[in-house]
Amino acid sequence: SVHTLAAAAYDIVHAISKSQGKKAFVVKNIDLIRPEKKDEYLKTTNEPQNFFKHGNSDPNSEYEFPLESTEFFIWDACMMYKNIDPTGSTAWMNIFCAWFYAKYPDTLADKTIADRYRIQASLSGIRNRRKFFSDMVSALRSTGVVVS
Repeated sequence: SVHTLAAAAYDIVHAISKSQGKKAFVVKNIDLIRPEKKDEYLKTTNEPQNFFKHGNSDPNSEYEFPLESTEFFIWDACMMYKNIDPTGSTAWMNIFCAWFYAKYPDTLADKTIADRYRIQASLSGIRNRRKFFSDMVSALRSTGVVVS
């Protein structure tokens, strides 16, 4: 259900972005993905949504869901939203993107983006997502940023 909601949110943000003449950030525009990772990325992002959307065509079929695909949809929706409204991103969106870059530094072609977040990732291990988010919220609040 989380993935279906994330994919639907992505579709909405993508439609708004497209209506403004802007390109999709990644899922529909994979220029930022390293060439050797593109096939893996496309498989990770497209298969779950297609399976959940068309699962009724074969009720006995099985699918091994890659949990990471949801993270890519959320990240991509955040990036497209930032592209639509650069001043409208929330602290939660920024924290999620920091965590994403720290977790997947070798997926993106632009290494400088991932390198920017290595300091934030060192606040806590990225393996423990809850601790990472908690540490980031505390760090932002200590600087006066309101995170609700």
